[in-house]
Amino acid sequence: MKERKKSVGCFLTHNNTFLIMHRTSHSYGGAKWGLVGGKVEINEDPRQSVIREISEETGIHVQEHEPVFIAETILEYPDVKWKFSLFRLPFVERPTIILDTKEHQAFQWVTKEEANAREDLMPGLYVLLERFENQVF
Repeated sequence: MKERKKSVGCFLTHNNTFLIMHRTSHSYGGAKWGLVGGKVEINEDPRQSVIREISEETGIHVQEHEPVFIAETILEYPDVKWKFSLFRLPFVERPTIILDTKEHQAFQWVTKEEANAREDLMPGLYVLLERFENQVF
């Protein structure tokens, strides 16, 4: 039986682009590009978790009401099944990103078309783009 875990992710959006993060090779899904996000910690709900992850991974501090909940979905990998809570955080002006180099080696703002043309995204991101494109953009 697959291990079950809870995680969150957030589409940080600006105009028609969103932020992707290049994970370090020792991270889960290492050396791939993905959304800001991570595991839901003990005694956290998904909203608290996504706010913490946004702050840790980008240096952006947001209020509790700011991330917009999109959906909860299941992402399956060979070894684990993730119960994944997806959020969106729109920005009028592109924010300054302060990269946490323990977890990520780079970041990039991309369109959904640019993301779908890449071959180096975490597999779940392709699924999220397909399932929730209309709620994100």
